[in-house]
Amino acid sequence: MASDADDGNNVLLANSGKIVAVLICAFAALTAFSNIAERLGASPATVLTTILITTTAAIGLTGWPARSSLPSEFFTARGKLPPFINALAGLAGWLAVPAFAALAGLLYTFGFDGLAFVAGPMAGLFLAGVLISPYLAASGSATVSGFLGRRYGATVRVISALVIASVSFVVFAAALQAAAGLAARVLDIPVPLALAATLVLIAVSALTGGASSLTWTGAATALLFLMVLGIASVGMSLSGFGQPLPSLASAQALQTVSDLEIAMIEKGMADAAAMKPHAKPFLQMNPANVFGLIFSLMIATAALPHLLHRSLTLPSAQVARSSSAWLMGLTLIVLVTASAWAIFAKHEVYSIVERGTAFAALPDWMGKVGDGEGVRIYGVSVRLVEDVTAVVQAGAQTSTQVADALQDRNAGAVATWAGLKEPVKAAIIEAAKTVPADGVSQIAWTAMRERILPAAAVAAGNKTGALNLASLKIDAGLLMQDLPQVFRQQATVLGLVLASAFLGSLAMAGAGLFNAAAVLCRDLVRATEKEDVTKRQVMGARVVMLVLGLFGAAGTLVHGINWGNVLILALPAAGATLLPALIFAIWWKRANVLGAALAMVTGLAVVLVYSLGTLYFPVQLFDVWPAASDALPAALKKFATLKAALATAQGDQATNIAGALDALARGTPYAPGVANWWGLGAASALVFAIPAGVVALLIGSLLGPRPTQTQSEFIALIWQPRDINGSASTVP
Repeated sequence: MASDADDGNNVLLANSGKIVAVLICAFAALTAFSNIAERLGASPATVLTTILITTTAAIGLTGWPARSSLPSEFFTARGKLPPFINALAGLAGWLAVPAFAALAGLLYTFGFDGLAFVAGPMAGLFLAGVLISPYLAASGSATVSGFLGRRYGATVRVISALVIASVSFVVFAAALQAAAGLAARVLDIPVPLALAATLVLIAVSALTGGASSLTWTGAATALLFLMVLGIASVGMSLSGFGQPLPSLASAQALQTVSDLEIAMIEKGMADAAAMKPHAKPFLQMNPANVFGLIFSLMIATAALPHLLHRSLTLPSAQVARSSSAWLMGLTLIVLVTASAWAIFAKHEVYSIVERGTAFAALPDWMGKVGDGEGVRIYGVSVRLVEDVTAVVQAGAQTSTQVADALQDRNAGAVATWAGLKEPVKAAIIEAAKTVPADGVSQIAWTAMRERILPAAAVAAGNKTGALNLASLKIDAGLLMQDLPQVFRQQATVLGLVLASAFLGSLAMAGAGLFNAAAVLCRDLVRATEKEDVTKRQVMGARVVMLVLGLFGAAGTLVHGINWGNVLILALPAAGATLLPALIFAIWWKRANVLGAALAMVTGLAVVLVYSLGTLYFPVQLFDVWPAASDALPAALKKFATLKAALATAQGDQATNIAGALDALARGTPYAPGVANWWGLGAASALVFAIPAGVVALLIGSLLGPRPTQTQSEFIALIWQPRDINGSASTVP
């Protein structure tokens, strides 16, 4: 059986160009077939379901021949992968559609300042491609922690394995959560069932195939992703701006957005003080936070564990450099496209506001984004109307009864309901009595436009009967994911986007799960070169993947963990822990185990203290380091006043003061409050962690013993001028 899989992988390697061509033709044929079926009367739900199932099956079949139990194939794909295929798999593993949508959403929200989210990852890929990846490929190691163990020793190997496993698990759990949500939406099934089905798909790919299978499925996913971006972008460019080239359309849209911003202010549809022009720099973040964010994103991207592992699947340093160049080129295309999508979306939203659109005439897409929870107007969304309708028709009659019933149905809606004014609540309850209990979104949207929003506008002092910018709150990430329907594209295009998002999440989840299991099985125990031991490691990795998969699903279902929020903290922690040790392992022969261990512990401690402190314990952080804050005197005076008032307050008054004090101290990750170090937000925590780690490494290396003879020989090995074809089956 192993030889059959080995033959299958050899066939894939020998025919990689033909396989890419076949996949492109297959995806194009699916697009054409779905388009024809839709024109012939197929419902959007049928089209979406067909596309999701078909693309999932096609990509699964692509990776099936590469499955293997051979240790060299399972852990590193035997170091034979072509650079372009590896780059495609790397793209799918870190910049799938959910990440693309989130990035485009950030560009929509932050405007010019959001370009930091483009510059940072590109700089990180360049940093890894020049300073790290070629030498990982030349080392012949099977894991990143294995590389660090050979360079520094067992202590560093264990520390790095724990960090990589933890971060990779969080990547897996966040991607699993995203994939399950998409599957539940497209297939209209309960989230627990979608989660179980998604976990099975990931398990089949990762458990049976390991690195080889995940690489080929990831490459196929990235091909679909790039095709979908092209189709959707061209379609939106033509329908919205009459331009076939998205780059020209986005340039045209950007100028129009600037004109719309001025017009909205002149017509009173937007507040001049609150308006943040899209093309004007340093309005959402000051220069220090913009450049701090670029630096932090660079470090976090360069140290992504599952992205670094891709270097270990390549046969030589030369191939690794070529793969890095491909990955940077593909990433640049995606990032530029994300910027265009952000401008397209802002153009559409601002056009609706600038026209003074009456509530009854608002476009239907506003009620559909994110299944009705992506757009809120005066705090009201279609999903909220549906939830209230269900509890009202179940017997709730007053706003208090609705709040109690929502706690059982959708706890997240309770806070939203509490924030609405009483006339708005009354309008929703009255409308809920006429909306069908089965939650028909279009009927709920009609009731919201015609009956609820006018009442909400009057309660807010808006007597024009038209939408204004201040009343509109959009989840930009959900908007980007559904952008094709905003531009009235066919369901086929939306289906391709959602299928690509689902498969991209699977690719990211599989990469994270595999990487976590690989380092736990290979690097937390002493590896030997006996064949029977490495075979047991393959079996052990499969068992660990199964356990971690169940644990991640349980964390989502039982405890309701939002793994995306955990991931935001985990990625900077990985960068602070791994990157100084990795770079100095390659570029400074004197670096030793003491220096590396100190750098890891110091970097991790700094990034956690600052990130957790500013986000969750801001008052305590300021109390410990008041001199480091650059808050203005007025803010410091207000903080002191609230702190003094809190000392004597009781009951609800104390709760309100504590909330105000906490908000004043916290700020946002990009624009910190009173609790900060020299004006930088939590998103820039690596600005402090990396220098601290480097200093710790230098001091520890100079005070500690020199590297051993074996470690010195390993340094010489990766620096040999010829390319090294290391075999992962014979090195720990």
